[in-house]
Amino acid sequence: MTHSKCGLLLLLAIAGVAACGGDPTSSFRQGNERIVATPSSLFLPQGGTVFVIAELQDEQGNQLTEDLQTADVGSGITVERDTAFLETTNGTKLKTRERFIVTAVSPSATSFTLKSGADSLVVPVKVTPTSLAATFSSLTPASNEPVTISAAGYHFLSGTTIVVGADTAILLSRSADSTSATFLPFPGATGPVTVSGVAIDFLPSSPLTLTTADQLTVGPVSILPGTNSPANPPVIGAPSPGVTTALYDSATFASPVCGVANNGVPCQLYKISLPTDTVFNATLTWTNGTDLGLYVLNANGTADAGQQCDSGGNASTGGGFIESCTITLTAGDYLLAAVNFGPFYSPPDPAPNLIGIRLSAP
Repeated sequence: MTHSKCGLLLLLAIAGVAACGGDPTSSFRQGNERIVATPSSLFLPQGGTVFVIAELQDEQGNQLTEDLQTADVGSGITVERDTAFLETTNGTKLKTRERFIVTAVSPSATSFTLKSGADSLVVPVKVTPTSLAATFSSLTPASNEPVTISAAGYHFLSGTTIVVGADTAILLSRSADSTSATFLPFPGATGPVTVSGVAIDFLPSSPLTLTTADQLTVGPVSILPGTNSPANPPVIGAPSPGVTTALYDSATFASPVCGVANNGVPCQLYKISLPTDTVFNATLTWTNGTDLGLYVLNANGTADAGQQCDSGGNASTGGGFIESCTITLTAGDYLLAAVNFGPFYSPPDPAPNLIGIRLSAP
């Protein structure tokens, strides 16, 4: 009799377990559900597409068979359920995982929400631009006409560079709030504008390189009047911190007055007025391999100020195309002389068809 009672008690215990449910882990799967998405945040370029796989889990990480829905899809993206994901051979979709297709439509910092009953998960999305929707003060500037570029929702970082077509422009300044930049395009440049070092506002420290849809067509280089005499030469502005001054000119080299050191050497003259003692970087560029130099003269061109950018020869002697230096001057009026040493080579070097002068504060 004792043996039979033990067997009966065992059967009753098994029956009790069965009556309470057949899943011994069910108590661990109640409550504390969460939605898990892979990836959990997105960073993609405009026009790009990415898959997001999502599932509902209990607190033990077990998959639950609940449908997931999307909600609160922000502007700048679209989110669609991938109906071809995880199908059985008879076409019945498995319910433990879902895949969603996220497409970037326009630059934005946005998000969408995945929901299952009372559970939800916000998936942040950042869409980066692939082009720059900019406005210009002019699309057809004349030579030596500064152009201002601005773009809503962007700012221009320190060190921004601007290229028109294939020609690098001179960055003159940025606005105080960095929302616009002013540049001097190379004469005759044409094409779209590529900006390196522009940042979209929701990624303020991430420099981008973007090209505009609009194109610039810059006028050809012109002859600035007055470069052949110290009486009334064209003026180039004094640089200051954050502000670069520059000009382009046709190369005439017709002034007979070029200071004492270069007396008898052809040059052309530009006036600069410094309101205070100033240290600035000066750069002279030109379009061929002849030998040029940039010299500082007094206001009437009869004396040298002892400052010059002239460290190279022509192209065959390791020079040509550019001279740069740092110039230190007290307050006052001066002449900058672009001096052409090409005629003194054998054979003589031809004069370039244009020159450029750029002055910037260090």
